[in-house]
Amino acid sequence: MKNNYNTGFSLAEVLVTMIIIGVLSIAAAPFITQKRITEGYEFNTVKCIKDQYAVDLNSTACANSINYCKHNTMQACKALMHYADHGSTLEQSSARKVLREVCDNGGEKACEYLVKSCMKDSSVCDITSSDYDLAYYLRLAQSDATLGRLEARDLTKSLYKLENTNIVTVVEDICCKPDLNTACDVMNIIECPWIYQYGGDDGDKARAMTIDGDYIYIGAQEKSDPTGGGTDLALMKLNLSDGTVDWKKQWGWDGGTKGTECRAVAVSGDYLYAAGMDNQDGTCGGDDIFVIKVNKSDGSTVWKYQYGGSDKQKAFGMTVGSDGYIYVTGHDYDCTGGTSADMFVMKLDTDGYVQWKYHYGNQGVYDAGYSIVESGGKLYIAASFNGFKLGLAKLDTDGNVEWANKYNNNLSLYDLVVSGNYIYATGNMNYDVVVMKVNESDGSVVWANAYGGDDADTGESIKLEDNYLYVTGRIDDSWTTEESGTDYIHVMKLNESDGSRVWINRYGGSQTEQARALELNGDHIYVTGWESSDTDGGDVDIVLLRFRKDITTSNIDEIWDKEGETLDTEPLTPTVIDLLSVWDINKVTIADGCGSDPCWVCEGTVLGDTDENINAWDSVNGEDIDGWTLEGTILDDEVIDEWDYSPN
Repeated sequence: MKNNYNTGFSLAEVLVTMIIIGVLSIAAAPFITQKRITEGYEFNTVKCIKDQYAVDLNSTACANSINYCKHNTMQACKALMHYADHGSTLEQSSARKVLREVCDNGGEKACEYLVKSCMKDSSVCDITSSDYDLAYYLRLAQSDATLGRLEARDLTKSLYKLENTNIVTVVEDICCKPDLNTACDVMNIIECPWIYQYGGDDGDKARAMTIDGDYIYIGAQEKSDPTGGGTDLALMKLNLSDGTVDWKKQWGWDGGTKGTECRAVAVSGDYLYAAGMDNQDGTCGGDDIFVIKVNKSDGSTVWKYQYGGSDKQKAFGMTVGSDGYIYVTGHDYDCTGGTSADMFVMKLDTDGYVQWKYHYGNQGVYDAGYSIVESGGKLYIAASFNGFKLGLAKLDTDGNVEWANKYNNNLSLYDLVVSGNYIYATGNMNYDVVVMKVNESDGSVVWANAYGGDDADTGESIKLEDNYLYVTGRIDDSWTTEESGTDYIHVMKLNESDGSRVWINRYGGSQTEQARALELNGDHIYVTGWESSDTDGGDVDIVLLRFRKDITTSNIDEIWDKEGETLDTEPLTPTVIDLLSVWDINKVTIADGCGSDPCWVCEGTVLGDTDENINAWDSVNGEDIDGWTLEGTILDDEVIDEWDYSPN
């Protein structure tokens, strides 16, 4: 008899079997996944990344992987992206290396991955010590014809327009660092701003600037050259396009603690003129005016003269008029016996001969001219009158006063520009920047605005172009207490019609930066002065900034509580200076020699005279400046890298 047995599994046995299979499946999942990549995605890719770590992209495995991903076949791109996201650190770097090579060869999927991975994860936008990220492409020059750069640029542009935070951040961080690159392409930036410094290991300061043709001419004082005196006159000719030095010369003394300061420069024809103060030669007095004429082509000296009396004279402003004569203004203590100062104005011909020189002012108070311009056969002077009151004056070219106004607020107007029927001036009023628009005919105020914060802010230079005013100067600690800086440079763009702001920006680092001159050329603003925050140079270095006029943002909103506040017109109603009763010194001739008072013993009128031709400068007479480690050339260590606020 045949016995029949039940050969099936019991329910319990089935359940146990299922549990065992489940556990084994879970344990084997990573190995199964890896096996699927190896077998299902693309063997060469796995070998290139896991076995070879993409050391040699020309190996058979890597070359095949690159080719497959480029043409989006065999799931090679998918495998590379898996390793780039989930592999070990070395596998991630290897996969990104291959993906970048694919992108460089026109593989759209690889380019898209490098861009979109940044969009999703900021940590992979600019990976430290890696060239296998979006930042690599953003740093490439705009002239680079690599297919990957072009593809990455176009993909990034679309995401930048959508204002993806990660994309915006990495693009704006890289543009113009240090020059035009693909990031700038994304932002549609066609030119980069730059900041350069010039100087040695001591204190070098720029105080004046002018632009002529393709060159910038800067007047400065320099202390770094060991062959000079305490400070020497320095003149530089720089290329307008990139700030590189064409020539730099110094004039001054071969020893001592005193020296020479340049305060004004002007170009006329083939010549560069500079004026300022020299206080080393005891021939004339404590401080004396100097004027020097050099060939602008190479800085060689044509003539150099000093002018002054037994006390102190300083030149602050100079211009070459349309009539070809040189006009100089400043202050002179001789007329008042040393207790205060009077404004002087002096007219020279192109050989340095004095045509006339006059005093203007009031005994016992301070009067000084800070800037002078000639327009339409008239002279206009920004000044401080009657004891540090804002002052403006209009003279004819013979020195006759047509009007002179003081505006009853402290302190001074430092610069001005004349256009049509109006004069625009800037300076310091009650420790705020003041900008004024007055009628050319009589100096009456059209508008006057204040700009500034809690401390002393000053306007030093002003220019007008296309119905906009541009002003630069100094911010003196007018920011919140957590800021560590002392002085910053400010630059403002204002509407000419009412002084309302277009933008106001500050520039500088943790120490002292100051601006003294501003010029406009084409699409650019140029600002010069000095800086002390960057550790590449000396204690103080000359600084030159260039940036575009079409800035749209401001970075000063939270530190200035006045941004074009209209001033009460009553305090600024001009007081016409009564030339008989208020100015007891009005066009008083400064005598030649000391036969009368006031007198200047140095006139600059006789070529070669030891008292008048600055022969004591012969030891440092137009020599090349030595001892400067910073030249403004395009080198990383000469581009200021320690400023918290830089042009962008």
